[in-house]
Amino acid sequence: MMHNYHFGKTSRPGFLGVFLWLLLVCPHLLAQPVLFKDINAGSGSSNPSAFADMNGTGYFAATSAATGRELWKTDGTPAGTVLFKDINPGVGSSNPSSFLVANGTLYFSANDGTNGAALWKSDGTAEGTVLVKTFGTDPAPAALIYANDALYFSVKSQLWRSDGTAAGTTLIKDISSGSNLVSPLSIINVNGTLFLYSVASSGLWKSDGTTAGTVLVKTVRAFWLTNLNGTLYFVDGYGSATIGLWKSDGTEAGTVKIKQLNEIVTPSNGFYFLKNLNGTLYLALQRSRDLGSTFELWKSNGTTEGTVLFTNLGSGRRSSGLGSYAFAGNTFYYSISPGIGSINDQELLKADLTTGTVGIVRDIYPGVTDGRLNSSFPDGLTNVNDTLYFSANDGTTGRELWKSDGTAAGTVRVGDINPGTGNSNPSVLTSINGVVFFTADNGILGRELWQYNPAPMPPATTYRINAGGAAYSTASGKAFSADGSFTGGSTFSVSSDIVNTADDALYQSERFGNFSYSLPLPGGSYQVTLHFAEIWWGTPAAGSGGAGSRRFNVDAEGQRKLSEYDIFARAGGALRAVTESFTVSVIDGTLNINFTSGSSDQAKVSAIEVVPSGGQTFSGSYTLTARHSGKVLDLPGASTENGVSPIQYTAYQPAASNQSWLIEPVGEGYYTIRAGHSGKALDIPGASTEDGVQPIQYTANSPASDNQLWKIEAVGDGYYKIVARHSGKVLDVAGASLEDGAQVIQYSDFAATAHNQQWQLQPVTSPARVAASGSKAAPSEAFQLKLYPNPVEDRLTVQLPFAASQVRATAVTDLTGRQYLHNAHKAGGGQQLFLPVGSLRPGLYLLRLQVGNTSRVVRFSKR
Repeated sequence: MMHNYHFGKTSRPGFLGVFLWLLLVCPHLLAQPVLFKDINAGSGSSNPSAFADMNGTGYFAATSAATGRELWKTDGTPAGTVLFKDINPGVGSSNPSSFLVANGTLYFSANDGTNGAALWKSDGTAEGTVLVKTFGTDPAPAALIYANDALYFSVKSQLWRSDGTAAGTTLIKDISSGSNLVSPLSIINVNGTLFLYSVASSGLWKSDGTTAGTVLVKTVRAFWLTNLNGTLYFVDGYGSATIGLWKSDGTEAGTVKIKQLNEIVTPSNGFYFLKNLNGTLYLALQRSRDLGSTFELWKSNGTTEGTVLFTNLGSGRRSSGLGSYAFAGNTFYYSISPGIGSINDQELLKADLTTGTVGIVRDIYPGVTDGRLNSSFPDGLTNVNDTLYFSANDGTTGRELWKSDGTAAGTVRVGDINPGTGNSNPSVLTSINGVVFFTADNGILGRELWQYNPAPMPPATTYRINAGGAAYSTASGKAFSADGSFTGGSTFSVSSDIVNTADDALYQSERFGNFSYSLPLPGGSYQVTLHFAEIWWGTPAAGSGGAGSRRFNVDAEGQRKLSEYDIFARAGGALRAVTESFTVSVIDGTLNINFTSGSSDQAKVSAIEVVPSGGQTFSGSYTLTARHSGKVLDLPGASTENGVSPIQYTAYQPAASNQSWLIEPVGEGYYTIRAGHSGKALDIPGASTEDGVQPIQYTANSPASDNQLWKIEAVGDGYYKIVARHSGKVLDVAGASLEDGAQVIQYSDFAATAHNQQWQLQPVTSPARVAASGSKAAPSEAFQLKLYPNPVEDRLTVQLPFAASQVRATAVTDLTGRQYLHNAHKAGGGQQLFLPVGSLRPGLYLLRLQVGNTSRVVRFSKR
């Protein structure tokens, strides 16, 4: 079958997607920081840096003893992290840097040992990784930016342009004004105009990409070039007696000072950043004082009146410099270096961006040494999903990885990579799909690539516990964990044979007394099965006892489930296995099971099973994943025609509309199941009751007929059988095939043992369902897009191969499916769409376009 869901020639989930897959299937690997790859084997350091993602593969620079510092690649797994190209052959280093991905090409600077510093490019193959242009003894190309269908970069204070060929790589202009300073340009694209500044230049410049169009705007120092709502903002006066906030429209007259921020005599004041955060400019200003400095946080909406001093960051601390800083959520985090003679320590501070309140987050390294307060020196502050990550030294474990939610209690060390007092010195912290990647040294392997998964583990939906005993796997393959999650009680065990079971070991141990189990569970309905065997009364060890010797009670979620329960009487004697099952609803996130004494002796249990029950109600959009293959229920070709049969097919992320199913309850425990892309119902044609009949999509009946109604029944471990009401037969992948395109049929119910009749229902975060229409979709073969600039800062342009009016809807999500923009696009002339993406945080995103009845997804990067 033809499946045209994604752009490009491959449906690989990609470098970042594989990282996410690794987290989902191997979560136990990431409970603590773990080594991702020892690239430079042994004690040598590889010092990975400069990650870039292109077409699902990550590229970066790393050092090995055999090849020097060269270009590496990764598919998101340790085994797939390998040397990509030894550009400077042998032990020499090419030192790749300044990575930029644009239109499916990786651009970077490197030195092959022969041609000096040069511009290189790669198409993702070793053979296609080639030198573009050499610059001899000049510094390596820097400040790479893609704008207006061309690559721009800086060599010293020269602006260059390239089309990816040697002949097409040309010098546009040297703006150094004859200065001997070697200073790269700052380059920013504001609505198609490049603005340039270098300390070696005569002022602020702009360029349209031509020599004639590269002109001086104004003689002014222009630091921290920043785009706010399509206007350039910058700061003049760094290191001088005065500092001002400026803006420019690209003309001399329109390049004006918005506000003078300070007027003091001492020239040693400084300016630390200018940042556009959700449409507001924030800037940190250092004012020099006789015995140190004070630090002010200003904010601006781009006007003189709206540029105001927000708060004093110093909070009474005499300081010599602003240390590391980061924005996370509604908080500005930072640290201040103590000034000479200061008794202040350097700890993690914060400023609330709503109230301006300033204070210490936590004194990580408390106490005094030699008359001075100890300092943890927080560094590398990095925002990951509004949680702060950084390195710090608490005086006990050395410099390690920490995180903070802005509270003292929530500021904690997340691992001791270099055990004891040794320093692992985490650095180069990078967020990839919510996972923190960083370099660290564990004291043995040198500085290598590590990872830490900050995401809380999703709550379990199934528990199997061997009460009073060790972990055990049953003859049928059920895995019971060792006893845990209990409060109170004691344990006892025997070695006697147990009747009525093939799993004697499960019944040979017990927890007894008055005790309880507390199991974290999502809200829903669960089937609880308790396993019992009387291993004391009526056995040779007790010497006596029988029915009535033990009676006890069991309560679940405050409701009595077993009253005066007598194992001996229920099982028909001692050393005989018996089970009791009941359904319970969990609404508070925890299942509580309490065992208490009744009229004689004490309560006990041998094992506990908890699985989701059929009592769970489904409502909304889901993917249906076959247990045996991991593939999903799919309508081939996203057809909207009546009579098309579903198949199993590899799942796309995020879910394609024809892999999303709208499930709604209709009463009496039955559901309708409708295809997300067409709205048509899953139907057994002719209401056949025969094995092997393929279901189809068909216009939904109202009210739904029995052959369009389905029951969803739990079979354990989070899987369900899907039962046709009219026939009682279940949804089945024919022949338990693992292949894409395998037929899905109705078949007699063997779901208890047949994994090809068991399905996992996973909610679709942003439902892909759209109403069917008769509009003509663009031919899938021609559905090729061009996105630029990519990476993008403010406005993303989408070049279509058909009229923009054919695009019915757009959505922008992150890689987890969280939606940020919906139908925010504007049609340009003819075949162009424009999306305002300036409000997005830096990272990778997915753009989904709905054209006719077909959904397409493409990835872009926000700078």
